[in-house]
Amino acid sequence: QGQDWTSEALMQTEWIGPVKEIMQSYVRRCAHTFIEEKQFSVVWHYRNAGKKQGAVCAAELRTELTAFASGRRLKVAMGNKIVEVKNSSINKGEAARKILAGKQFDFILAIGDDYTDEDMFKALAGQKNCYTIKVGNEASYARYNLFTPHTVIALLETIHHITIRDISGRVG
Repeated sequence: QGQDWTSEALMQTEWIGPVKEIMQSYVRRCAHTFIEEKQFSVVWHYRNAGKKQGAVCAAELRTELTAFASGRRLKVAMGNKIVEVKNSSINKGEAARKILAGKQFDFILAIGDDYTDEDMFKALAGQKNCYTIKVGNEASYARYNLFTPHTVIALLETIHHITIRDISGRVG
């Protein structure tokens, strides 16, 4: 509490250059695509590309990157109009396991709307007093689904009001 964020990840980075080179060849082949380098991953975005060409290039890129990732500790994932490569040991599931290690919690709520949340949902499966919620209608390791961000807000507001009532002994 009150401390700056710290990173526990010690990541090998020698894979970043070759992955960017592979992705760059797809930027040249597929108009309106671009590469984003994040702290722990490299992402090829094709949301602005033609629908058919983007989908075909994404599938080809995934195949090429999967071959490159073989034997390395890398994960290739398809997201919402993206292809992402990252170190396989850096994910929300590992973070959840570290937070939970050797501790007991009265209530755990994990909500996510992206494929990157699935590692977290898997790590929390079977955890006591834990509720996992996928936002959207896609299949998920989460125990529950809420279909829109508005329903998530409504749930959080309800939890807040219940908590206020239980603490004060009155509503509001």
